[in-house]
Amino acid sequence: MEQKKIDILNFENDLLNTRKRLNDLIYAYSKENPASENYELYKEKINHLEAELKYMDVQLQRMKQEFYAVNIVPSEVIVNKNVLNESISNESILNESILNKTIQAESIQNKDIPSNVYRNTQDYEKIFGKNFMGIFASVLIFISLIIFATLVLPYLSNTIKMIGLYIVSFAILSAGLILYKKKPENKFYIALIGCGAGSLYITLLLSDLYFKVIGDITLYIFILVWAVFVKYLTKYKNLVFTIIGQSGIFISTILGTALCVREQDIAKFFVLVVFYIISSCVYSNFSKDYLRFILSGNKTDSETAHMQFFYEDNLCSHICKPLNITVFMLGFTAFIKPGGFELTSIFLLMFYLLFEYYFAYKEICRSGIAFELLTIVNSFLLVCLFNVTQVLSEDYSYILMYIISIAVLFYVNRKKTNYTIVSEICCFIMILLGSCGNPFIRNHLYAYITIIPFMIYGKLKDKKQYLYAGIAYTAEFLFIIMSLSSNYFLKIESLIMIFVVYAVFLYVCRNLELPAFKIIGYLILCFITMLCIDDVAHHSMYRYNDTHITHIEYIGIKASLIPFFVIALIHLILNKLEYFGKEASVERMMYIFTAILMIAGCTEMYNEVWKLPVILVTLLLFIVNSKKLLSKNKYAGYYIAFKYTVLMICILTSYNVVDYVVSICLLLFAIVSIIAGFYKDTSSFRLYGLVLSMISIIKLIMIDIHYDNTIENAVSFFVSGVLCFIISFIYHKIDTSFRNKEE
Repeated sequence: MEQKKIDILNFENDLLNTRKRLNDLIYAYSKENPASENYELYKEKINHLEAELKYMDVQLQRMKQEFYAVNIVPSEVIVNKNVLNESISNESILNESILNKTIQAESIQNKDIPSNVYRNTQDYEKIFGKNFMGIFASVLIFISLIIFATLVLPYLSNTIKMIGLYIVSFAILSAGLILYKKKPENKFYIALIGCGAGSLYITLLLSDLYFKVIGDITLYIFILVWAVFVKYLTKYKNLVFTIIGQSGIFISTILGTALCVREQDIAKFFVLVVFYIISSCVYSNFSKDYLRFILSGNKTDSETAHMQFFYEDNLCSHICKPLNITVFMLGFTAFIKPGGFELTSIFLLMFYLLFEYYFAYKEICRSGIAFELLTIVNSFLLVCLFNVTQVLSEDYSYILMYIISIAVLFYVNRKKTNYTIVSEICCFIMILLGSCGNPFIRNHLYAYITIIPFMIYGKLKDKKQYLYAGIAYTAEFLFIIMSLSSNYFLKIESLIMIFVVYAVFLYVCRNLELPAFKIIGYLILCFITMLCIDDVAHHSMYRYNDTHITHIEYIGIKASLIPFFVIALIHLILNKLEYFGKEASVERMMYIFTAILMIAGCTEMYNEVWKLPVILVTLLLFIVNSKKLLSKNKYAGYYIAFKYTVLMICILTSYNVVDYVVSICLLLFAIVSIIAGFYKDTSSFRLYGLVLSMISIIKLIMIDIHYDNTIENAVSFFVSGVLCFIISFIYHKIDTSFRNKEE
């Protein structure tokens, strides 16, 4: 390195060292509040430092400009580590590294990127002023022609009207073509050409539908000529002609539909539908190469790269199609009695929608949101078109909705675009409506064609949205059960479906890392299974129990105990096996559900029906999580001992045991708790037993036993004192033994 550069670097090192000493002094002085006489001095120093910073910033900007101009990237930087403090060295090296990377990146950008990339790609003046204003002008001219025609119609003959429309259309079109040839850079002339082409389109339509001068065959011939001509014009400005053409088609669709509805002419309506399909295909940018590409089977990478047809580029055409079909569907609803031409028209439009699905599937989506939204709209229109036919009954229409929704789900999943969840949610809702709307599916097949397939598919394909959809469909079972009224055999069939769904749910949850799905699904299934079992049990008791047919309360109690036994036993098995995994949220859910069942068991044991089985099942519920809780938290002993105390009180009071027996049992349980605490080396059991023993003795002596004289009262106090002394002695011995064990 040259000596000059070395001297500059050494100077910079000295400058950094000086700066460090200055910063240390400033830091030291900053801890002290400046005296009032030094205030002006501090203020002057701050002003000088600010001026110096501004000067250094100007120098930095000049150096950057010179450096970028010559486009030199420094190859090495020498730093005298003996001079610099370690913190200053690290800071300077870091800053130099960041600066080098920034300079290199900017240098590469300046070298490799052409200058036209920096053009303002969002030239709104050009977009709106030159392109879209021409489109708006064309639409306004269409409307003005229609309004003008309505004003002069009473004073002109049909021949003059038709000739006038053709003269105006060809005049606009010819003017646009001639002016564009002279000045191609003027975009207004392109809009003029598009306006003329659209006007000619409307004139052809009116010539057949309104003026009735040309027949259908002649109209088709002119349409073909017009289509070829418009396709030729698209080479000038594809987007502009597409928007203008689609606007003309939409306007003609509205006018033609209104005219056919007013005259109740179904045959003419069929002609309009055919007319729309042909003209729409013209503006869909279907070229020979495009059709060959999308219809071909296996495509090479080079072919795909050469033919990149983006869905967003044809978005105008895709949006206008559902708009036009919506207008047609509104026209269909205006016809009271379906006719042959009406049915044919509907099926043509449905075929056209399927045609749209196919070609849209072949296109590449940049984001996918437009594709998903328009897929939903087209699917809804497809279902509505079937309903408008009135050929299928309402029940079969729901089946059709289900089939179409399944097909669309397959379609959007094969497409694999972004935002697929939008279409999936819509299809999930339509599937639910289709299944619940048909009585046969709702009563016999609901679980087998909604819940089970969706859960298994979500499990196999690892798609959680389908798993949650299956849970949502399961929740619908509640409303299905309520709608079955008194049909006993349908209730039995629903119960069978619930158990099948429960089994599938357990299969799906195996080795599944989705705690929210497990929690929501388990709670919903338990609740619905309990209601379904209770409903079937009540009807079975009333149907087959002749002995107690008059004892409504007895039958109700037995019917309510059956779902308790079933749910409790299933829960005990799943909890013991830790079937749903060891996630914290899942374990908390199982603890809470166990507590709910424990409370239900304690409540049910006060009934005289099946008392002993209820006590045994409730005891199992109290035992199930005790060991696990104690192993996780040493303070869980308080809760465990307390819940067993509650269970013992409930069992004793359910048999109407006298109060002093309850107190004696509490005292015995307290002594057992103290001994267990010593045996298990758990202080929580010992402390709980000590407190419970004191409470039980006080309750026994002061509340449960009643005395009629002073001597008995004195004896009671003496006995209470002796018992407390004995308990204190026992606890003291246990505590001493525990301390010796620790030592």
